[in-house]
Amino acid sequence: MAFALLPLFVVTFIQFGHSRMPVPNEFELNPPKIELLLRRTALMALLRAKANAMLETVPLVDKVLFRQCVIESNALSPVKLAKCLAKLIQLRDQLQRQNEWEEKLVESSSDAAPEGKEGRNDFFQSSLITKRKLARIRHFFALWRRWKGRRLAELKMKNRRITLGLGGATDKRKPDEVEAVRHKAVRRDTVRRNTATLLLNDDNLRNLQELERYTRVFDKARRSIAQINAHNTELISRFDPSARVRSAMPDGPPALLDLQHQIERFFNSLGIDKISLLSPRFFSLFPSSQRRRPNLLSPDLFSFHNNSASPLSIPSLLSSVHLSERESAAWLELLMNITGSARM
Repeated sequence: MAFALLPLFVVTFIQFGHSRMPVPNEFELNPPKIELLLRRTALMALLRAKANAMLETVPLVDKVLFRQCVIESNALSPVKLAKCLAKLIQLRDQLQRQNEWEEKLVESSSDAAPEGKEGRNDFFQSSLITKRKLARIRHFFALWRRWKGRRLAELKMKNRRITLGLGGATDKRKPDEVEAVRHKAVRRDTVRRNTATLLLNDDNLRNLQELERYTRVFDKARRSIAQINAHNTELISRFDPSARVRSAMPDGPPALLDLQHQIERFFNSLGIDKISLLSPRFFSLFPSSQRRRPNLLSPDLFSFHNNSASPLSIPSLLSSVHLSERESAAWLELLMNITGSARM
């Protein structure tokens, strides 16, 4: 390899080092050293011719890497050119060592290969697996062992629950009772799976869960904004105790202006025969207020949310008749489709 890269060093030395040597302004002729000068000139001519002949056998990648090293390090002397050549040789040796693991794998498995040329070739071809495949195999077995451990733990807990339900060593039960307990456990697991499947397949219940999630996110954001405002107020008061912080009003008409007009219209149109004390809200998805006590003037009747301020909510009514989770989900789905709440 070093001999194959030697023409690069020679050619670059001739092009960069020999042609760019500093030219003195004065020349001194030394007759005893004329023979050495002629020998050096002849040697350089032979090296140049040999390098041009061997330059075609050097790979293009080696040429590009070597020339890039020469340009970056400004290699004009033979020492710097030799350093670039040494770096190129080390890089090629490193790449070759990284690619030798497949050959070692084939050599180590040659004893287990079938007899015959065709069988040996097929075996070697199937045994050439890459590092990525080996990593995938190890990752799969790690996940499989982890899943197997969790599965065994779940089975142990399930068997322990069944054993406790069947009775201990001192409590002997009849075979009929044992079979009844087993059927009860299997039936309970089946109902749980069916209920989970029903809850996943019902679009309306999923929408209700999304609305509840958005409500929780909104409340959390509102609390965070209030905490930030309180923190900013405290921070500003430390620098200037006389400063007062208040929130800027939004652009446009004030929010209380519309409320004032509504109050004025209400009192102008007030009459004894027009007073309506009850204005209930039917089948509401969200509570009308955050108060815990019932609102008699505008109660929430048959609401889909479970709130203490709404005694006649659908979840409380369904729980009072002792329906199962699956039956309650089916009734909620039917009522949302009938009332049109699913289209909101």
